[in-house]
Amino acid sequence: MKFAPSFIGGCGRSGTTLLVDLLGLHPQLSPIYETDFVVNMPLICFDPEIEMSELVRFADRWSIDLPYRPHSKRDYEKYYHGPHHVLFTREEMLLETAKLIDQLQQGVVVECCFAQLIENLFTAHCNYDSKPYWINKTPIYVLHLEFLMRLFPDMRFVHVVRNGLNVAKSIVTRPWGPDTLEQALAYHEEHVASGRAWGKSNPQQYREVEYEKLVTLPEQEIAGVLEWLGLDPKLFPFERIEIRRSPTSENDRLT
Repeated sequence: MKFAPSFIGGCGRSGTTLLVDLLGLHPQLSPIYETDFVVNMPLICFDPEIEMSELVRFADRWSIDLPYRPHSKRDYEKYYHGPHHVLFTREEMLLETAKLIDQLQQGVVVECCFAQLIENLFTAHCNYDSKPYWINKTPIYVLHLEFLMRLFPDMRFVHVVRNGLNVAKSIVTRPWGPDTLEQALAYHEEHVASGRAWGKSNPQQYREVEYEKLVTLPEQEIAGVLEWLGLDPKLFPFERIEIRRSPTSENDRLT
């Protein structure tokens, strides 16, 4: 079958990085993660008050330190592909942005233009990684699934969910989220509800993965996702997975 554009999201601190990093060990699947421009950049296109030149400034700021991207991962959070994984270059992003502006000025529909930009950049990423397919993760995708589906009608979405209290306890230690446990619990609930609502409307394109099962039954969970995506789990190097204990959590995690 044709490999569909595949995305991973969920509330922050739910294990989305862990899942995409592990799936990226499959020899046919290249992980791309922490690419919030996918949902933030189009906001410029849809705002008639903002000039197209702002797209260039946005792309310039976003890509200035590639392949590095800012993150708040702790030292104990080790990943095979690092805390972020973006292989396309700054020059490629600026070139694709220039193409996007040219298409928009010719009257091409925003969704078509932007889907092409994403496809071109992610294909470049795959070429650098010498793999045919990509899977793209950014937690906030869970709040923007209708927009992603407008870009890629045949998309698939993997929603990572985790015990709400554990997520909330982790969120309040980070600089980007709510400050109180009560606010963090509500934040988690909003994200989970958004993903599940989309999944209810698009059940064939939605799969839910529980973090707790991912760390206790990794072979089962990873094999299930790979089969659902249309890839052969037998090619996955399960022997490379090991479990370690985080110094700040009672839960085991995988590396």
